[in-house]
Amino acid sequence: MEPEDQKINVNMTQEIQLRQLLQTAGASEPDSEQLADRILDFNHPGDTPRLHGMKKDAYVRAGLNYIPFDGPLTSLDQLLLVPGVSQQLFYGYDQGSGDRMSESPEIFKNILIPAKNSLFSLLTIYGNNVNLPQNVDEQPESVLKMMTWRPGGVYRILSFGKSQNGPPGVGMCLIVRFMTGGNKPYQILSRKIM
Repeated sequence: MEPEDQKINVNMTQEIQLRQLLQTAGASEPDSEQLADRILDFNHPGDTPRLHGMKKDAYVRAGLNYIPFDGPLTSLDQLLLVPGVSQQLFYGYDQGSGDRMSESPEIFKNILIPAKNSLFSLLTIYGNNVNLPQNVDEQPESVLKMMTWRPGGVYRILSFGKSQNGPPGVGMCLIVRFMTGGNKPYQILSRKIM
């Protein structure tokens, strides 16, 4: 479980923070410049592309059957529609993703879990945070980390497992808001089977 307010909101971040985050996720400096411009062109209105960006006409020339949203993303995995954002960069599967579960029982070994420095783990569409957390590599990771839920707080819950008979494994990502009062103590904002 991770609080969403400690992640960068892709809909609100500036180019320099986005480039820094892309480099943290494994993109080279030149690639991070191009991808940051493309992401910002994808989810911000306007017809003029940034220096390394792409707008509607470039999507058509590239033979893509969709165009930029020109508005805020409603789901984080919509970033995969941005040309150049690969699953490896988004989920960080090539960055030792098994490290997040290294202390887990043997049954959870070899499950592809998003790496802690992946776009999936560092970005959000909820909250107002636009700054990259300091010392991302040094943040403590624990499978069963104690956390106090804050009323109105938005949290990401990742759950992974596989059957004793082997693959396929399954992962689920829930984005929930902790509520006070009412019939349910939470509101599910997003649910994704991975």
